[in-house]
Amino acid sequence: MIIKNLLLPVLLFFSAGLYSQNVDSSAIANEYNRVVMDSTTGEDILIGLCTREALKDFPEYAEFWQKQYDTYEPYTEFLETLSDTLKKVKITIVMGTWCGDSKMQVPRFYRIMDELGIPDSSITLICVDRKKKAGGLNIEDYYVEWVPTFIFMKGKVELGRIVEAPSESLENDMSLILTQQ
Repeated sequence: MIIKNLLLPVLLFFSAGLYSQNVDSSAIANEYNRVVMDSTTGEDILIGLCTREALKDFPEYAEFWQKQYDTYEPYTEFLETLSDTLKKVKITIVMGTWCGDSKMQVPRFYRIMDELGIPDSSITLICVDRKKKAGGLNIEDYYVEWVPTFIFMKGKVELGRIVEAPSESLENDMSLILTQQ
């Protein structure tokens, strides 16, 4: 009985300490370029909000980035039609640094954006693990099943998305999405 009477207050004391540690989920959500270990391969991956620079510098991704970015030749016939419309649109990219399609399509996409003069501030880049989770960042409202997913938004309205790989080309698919407004 004495042990029971002592054990309860001790357990309450230690458990109160656990609850008093306030985890700021917004701090996790606003942390950029987090590196975690991929539970499947044991390799490092980026997760959560990321920057273009992180992709270019991330050892497991940089080689693919440079090759795709440097060698991709955007279809200039679509660039003129995209420029003005894209300046009024916000784009969210959900990708995986472990994903072959992301390694190919995301650098190409950024090459197009650079050709058009679209600033990085118009683009939100979110990296996910193989379960399509972004660490402490909740992305359920994006309904992502495959990566990369490029989501084009005007205000709060989704104009369209390119999932995994474009049907024709990134430029053509973007043009179709943006002209169907």
